[in-house]
Amino acid sequence: MYKYRAINDWSLETLRSGRMWFSMPAKLNDTFEFSLPLFVHLTPLELVEHFEKRFKIDYVAPTLLGEMMKHGGAKSFPATEQFLRDFLNATDADNRTLFVIALVHFLREQGLTTQVIAERLDLAGNSELRERLERELREAYDKNQDIGRYCGILSLSAKNNDPLMWAHYADSCKGMCIGVTLDVDELARSDFIPLWVKYADELPVLGASAFFERQPANVMDMLKVFYATKYSAWKYEAEFRLVSKRGDLALDLPGRITEVILGEKVSDTDARNALAAIQERTGTKFLKMMREPGTWKYRAYGSSI
Repeated sequence: MYKYRAINDWSLETLRSGRMWFSMPAKLNDTFEFSLPLFVHLTPLELVEHFEKRFKIDYVAPTLLGEMMKHGGAKSFPATEQFLRDFLNATDADNRTLFVIALVHFLREQGLTTQVIAERLDLAGNSELRERLERELREAYDKNQDIGRYCGILSLSAKNNDPLMWAHYADSCKGMCIGVTLDVDELARSDFIPLWVKYADELPVLGASAFFERQPANVMDMLKVFYATKYSAWKYEAEFRLVSKRGDLALDLPGRITEVILGEKVSDTDARNALAAIQERTGTKFLKMMREPGTWKYRAYGSSI
């Protein structure tokens, strides 16, 4: 993987120490980082599945019974059709949501399908209930984003010869591109989370089941949404990320620096300083990026130290 940098005291220290800077999300150049506007939409079937999977009947049943008895002014459960309709249409949103949760479990035990349960509860027409859950999802999503804003991000690229990357991140081709070889075993033992960035034209849609079911696969899917989803205009970066628990500091890498590629417009002074900084790194390639004749492409030339 590659890190494009200007040649300065900070980047020369990176070459000497092998440590790289993990930035906090607020300091990254994409304003959407960790503040991704998210479209939340739940179909009636997804509402049924969410209520059934997230809320267990053993937890809600005692509270539900007490609320229904209170609502009906009775000391026993008045399970008449009229009462059920009145309770479902009550103005108290908490009670109504609680009732729907329990009724989903009750109807499932009767052998009804998810489609039939959704129809019985009129979830397609109950916009208030659906909006309530969607709001809950957005609030939970925001809390996850708040936690992520304090982590550290090291952005690397799978490419070392992209002209835009050289222009944007390597001091207009006067800087360098640092090649890092990551060790798979070291990475697995580390606290870093490795993520390939996904590029999309549309904003991601957050599903309730994936968000609230903390299975390993779902957790990783959520991390990809929170920490590694970018607009497709950034696709040229071919970005790979290491995410750390803390940001705004330099950290040791689970690997080593194996290449230093100078930009085609690098000064002689900066070239000498970069070479001196890696002089003791046996086997590190020291290269210079040059244009391929007759093309728009770059190619690195050089040798190992």
